[in-house]
Amino acid sequence: MEYEFRVIVEKVSVASQEVVKRDTVKIYDLRPPKSILDLGLRHEEQIRF
Repeated sequence: MEYEFRVIVEKVSVASQEVVKRDTVKIYDLRPPKSILDLGLRHEEQIRF
């Protein structure tokens, strides 16, 4: 089974709790690590940006 992790931001009316706007900020594919280095110990993604 495949999964993805989504970071979503919603603008919601306080009075009615109606979602006024919804944006997907980031989508990550979830994959099992192949080694301990895949767990983010080197922070490659943070350094790249």
